[in-house]
Amino acid sequence: MTRPISIIICAHNAAPRIGLLVEALCGQIPGPDTAHIVLVDNASSDDTVSSALKAAQRAGKPDLFAVISEKTPGKTHALNAGLLNAKGRIVAFLDDDVILADDWLEKLLSAFENPGIDGIGGAIIPLWDGPAPAWFTPAAACFTPARNLGPTPLPYNPPWLCPVGANMAFSSKLIEKTGLFDTSLGHTKNRPFGAEEGDYAMRAAAGGFKLWYEPGVRVFHPFKRAAWTKKAMLKRAFYQGLGAGLQFKKHGAASLVRQRMQKDARMAAARRLEGRTPFYFALKISLYIGFAMSQIK
Repeated sequence: MTRPISIIICAHNAAPRIGLLVEALCGQIPGPDTAHIVLVDNASSDDTVSSALKAAQRAGKPDLFAVISEKTPGKTHALNAGLLNAKGRIVAFLDDDVILADDWLEKLLSAFENPGIDGIGGAIIPLWDGPAPAWFTPAAACFTPARNLGPTPLPYNPPWLCPVGANMAFSSKLIEKTGLFDTSLGHTKNRPFGAEEGDYAMRAAAGGFKLWYEPGVRVFHPFKRAAWTKKAMLKRAFYQGLGAGLQFKKHGAASLVRQRMQKDARMAAARRLEGRTPFYFALKISLYIGFAMSQIK
């Protein structure tokens, strides 16, 4: 019998939104032989767990749903708790605030029917609470969780481009060999590196596994204009550079340069996104400053 896939939701204080995601997932899963949901409650202080449980009950599928607790704050700790409790042949990860496309699970399963795919990152479409700010061009969007690299599946070349944690999935074979996420590179309140995904993808690629961008596996990510300001983006780019620099130290320059040289021509084309405005270059400068700071410490 084929093992059902595990869908991991890492949640922190997600009570207002988690119910919609759990109900949507339950609506796409025909039964426990297809998939099951694991909610990792990461040090929540609200009703995240009870809200999720009630949603599964409303959907009539509480048997698809399980909860584990990870009391150490930080998403990377929650990711690892999910991995340690996942039993599926495929392990998928979702952020607690995403909205699923109606065919998300169908497209995910279809992607893994290709024997040449060991892991995927799906499209992450931004949903703004009003008009998108002027700075949010396709090029600048690469500094956010949003991810839209066009309509065609493409091979990743980590860590330069890799799956994003809001919508990614890996085969159990890849996970067994690659292991856990590196918590020293993860995003916390005071250290928003967010480099654990690139590091994980790079380790997987070094192990011979193939990672692909799959545009059909879509989620929608809410963005609030009040939170995504230019100032906040410059800070985010700095910490992305700091995290990239820590990967540089961990893996070595030669390894990173080799990955850069090996990138697929189609992925290289996808990187040449429109909207390279002065603010986009300001983000790149902030990233480079963060990278340089990581090498000094």
